[in-house]
Amino acid sequence: MRLGASGDAFYYLNQALVLDEAKDINIVLHYAEAAAYCGYFDKAAQALEAAEKISDNRADIHFISGVIASERKQWPEAIACYEKAIVASGGNVPLYIFKLADVYAHMRQFEKALLTIEQTAQKDVRYFEKQAELNAGAGNVPAAARCIQKALMLRENDAALWTKLAMYRRMDYDLTMADAAVNKALSINPENERARLESARIKKALGRTREYQAIMGQILKSFKQRYREA
Repeated sequence: MRLGASGDAFYYLNQALVLDEAKDINIVLHYAEAAAYCGYFDKAAQALEAAEKISDNRADIHFISGVIASERKQWPEAIACYEKAIVASGGNVPLYIFKLADVYAHMRQFEKALLTIEQTAQKDVRYFEKQAELNAGAGNVPAAARCIQKALMLRENDAALWTKLAMYRRMDYDLTMADAAVNKALSINPENERARLESARIKKALGRTREYQAIMGQILKSFKQRYREA
């Protein structure tokens, strides 16, 4: 599910449920979540109903209810479910808070989304990344870049963070700083494909066509090589 392969996740969790006679609550809840992401809402609801009978973990049950409502684009219901999950967990699960913020973002209520994530007790890298994402969605790209800079103060040698900073700098038309940021990402991890793609975009924006074409050629070559190996 973290890779976005909800279909595969649903298949394996379904197999796990078949094998698990004890009906482990974690498997049931993850199955319900995967079913919701796949659009199998009836299966998700049935699994959630089963979970309610074998567990008193109200926070997770409210959370999965929120996922189902979100995937159905039933925003008011999703908000209510995520708020219940946050209260039931004592506000100690950042995921619940971020999911609630995502609902407000889908509704284009970015101010509410940004206020929502302020409930997060620990202002860590994930917090600043989410703050950057919401600011960018609201059209405040300079603020998004500043958020990633704060994240980099906590995790300096992270190629993915430097790549995000480069992206936001490019979106803000600060191409010199964008190029410097993506070069930093590539110095940390030369094989990072997102960094290489971002570097190509920046080179194209700078009018350095040959460098852009060379990078894209290398990326295409890598894709072809992996395809042959697969």
